[in-house]
Formats: sequence, C-alpha cells, structure tokens
Amino acid sequence: MKPLNKIAAGAALVSALVALPIAACYTAPLQTAAGITQLQRYLSGASYQQVSLASGVSMAYLDSDSSATADKPVLLLLHGITSSKDIWLEILQNFPSYRVIAVDMPGHGDSREPQDFDYAVENLSAQLAAFIQQLELPPVHLVGNSLGGLVAGLYTAEHPKQVQSLVLMNSAGIDPPQKSMLMQKALTDRSYNPLLVQSPEDLSPKLAAVLARPPQLPPPIKQLMSARELSRLKANSQLFAAVLDDESNLNKLEALLPKFAVPTLLLWGDRDQIFHFSAVSKARRLAPALRSHIIPDCGHLPMLEATAETAAVLQQFFADIAPKGQRAALLTGV
Repeated sequence: MKPLNKIAAGAALVSALVALPIAACYTAPLQTAAGITQLQRYLSGASYQQVSLASGVSMAYLDSDSSATADKPVLLLLHGITSSKDIWLEILQNFPSYRVIAVDMPGHGDSREPQDFDYAVENLSAQLAAFIQQLELPPVHLVGNSLGGLVAGLYTAEHPKQVQSLVLMNSAGIDPPQKSMLMQKALTDRSYNPLLVQSPEDLSPKLAAVLARPPQLPPPIKQLMSARELSRLKANSQLFAAVLDDESNLNKLEALLPKFAVPTLLLWGDRDQIFHFSAVSKARRLAPALRSHIIPDCGHLPMLEATAETAAVLQQFFADIAPKGQRAALLTGV
C-alpha cells in the first residue's frame, strides 16, 4: 500500500471507530472490541498472519516485518494464559532493528486447534517448535510471560541451537519461596481462580490480580473486556484444567535453569501477585549465571504496566550479548 493510501485508510478506520456509539459496546461488544483491536494492530505497524501446522493447529501471529531478510534478528514473544498476541502491541513498536513476531499459542486469541487438542505445556512447546520450523526462522530471541515463560523455557531446553537468548518474564515454572496471598489461597482452595472470568463481575478481580495499579475503566470498556473474556470461557477453562492438573508445572523449569546454554534474563515485577518476585533470587541460586532485573511498582504484566522500562531492559540485554559491531545499531535502531 502506498504511504498516502495507508494514511487515508488509517484515518478512515479511526473515524469509523470514533463514530461508534457507546451503545455498540453493549449491543455488539465482540464486534466493537474486534474493531478496536484492528486499529491497535494497524497503528503498531504489524501485519496479521496465520500459519497451518501438520498437527491441525492454525496459529495466528503479528509480524512487524514479514519480508525481513534472514540476517535481521527475530524477537519472538509468547503471552500468558488466557491472554493473546495483542498484549505485546505496545512493546512491538520499540524494536525497529528486529523482526518482531507475537504469536497466539493454541487455545488463545485467534489460533485454532482440533477438538481433542492436548493443552499440556509440553505440547504447547511442540507446537511452538513446529511454528518456528514452518516459518523457517533463524535462531530467535525468545521472550515468554507467565505460561509463555514456561513454554519458552521448555522449548529452549529442547532446541538450544534455535534460541539466541531467553527472557523469562514473571514466568511460571519457578516455585517462589515466598507466596503471595493470592497464591496461598489458590493452593489451599482449588476452586479459587481469579484469572478465570466466569461473569462480568469477575473482570475487576482479575485485573487486580495481574496489575499493581489496575485502572478505573469506563463501563463501556469493561463491557467490551468482559464480553471477550466470557466468549472464551470454555477454552480458558480447558487451559486452566490442563495446566493446573499437572502440579509439576509449578517448578518445572527449576531443573532446567542450570542447563540453559543461552544467555537468559529474568524480568519480574516486584508486585506480582501470581508468582512472587522471590522466584528470581531462587532461580539465581540454582543458576548463578542468569541475569535479572526487577521492575518496581509493577505486577504480573510488565509489558503493560512498565512498557518503556521493559523495552529498554530488553534492548540492552540483546545488545549486550550481540557481536560488538552490531550493538550500537541494535540500541539506536539505525
């Protein structure tokens, strides 16, 4: 698309969304939410793509540069449970020197899978391997948040030559020695799960669980978010059942940490109510070579609550491990 045509198309999309009546948030919430997401993706500069795997899984992803040459470094982003690729939209715009790919894992977002699909984390890692192979990606910088961190760690252990670096962001798979109050309650009451939205009233507790500073949302926005969560209730329930039924997932990465052969960074919010940041000190005792960065006054989702700091820490980490001749260009984007 020519620049002027692209600008005109973007302006038309913005105008259309601004003109949406508030009533649409209630009468057609899913369609309205989809329109807003489309605009956000457009503004990020990423293209929406899908790829079909031999397993029958169709994986959706956002790609900042689908025509990139093989020498352009690839940053691959994995979201957490019940989330999607779109949670990375703000981060995605901070890496012009990279081909940035944010993918929907099976059971999430726009990805689709067979009816009898196995949501075990080992299978999610296997689908990630098939996705990377299908796209013929060079070794990637792999960043995973929460469940995505556990999947990224498993993939790195199985395919170390396909990973340039690993970032575990508020990751599952490392059992924190200190438990948050939320985690203590979840461990004693298996029916308690503030991350699973089963009614519109459940949205606020979920936001309070994952964000250190949950925003006060206008009612129409809460309606959109609740509708999206409720539309995925069956899939989200299946995901939680698969992940929580395997109690070894709580510490599954601990034995792997000392064996990682790639540069690895632990990035954590100090107010994470899911996985307490004491997981970082435990991980570094297990594997002293690991790097770490704690973000103050930040919860489970640093890419949302501390976008600028998260991007800066990632940029510096990737530059530090790059060949000397490439470091300045990676940091400046020139």
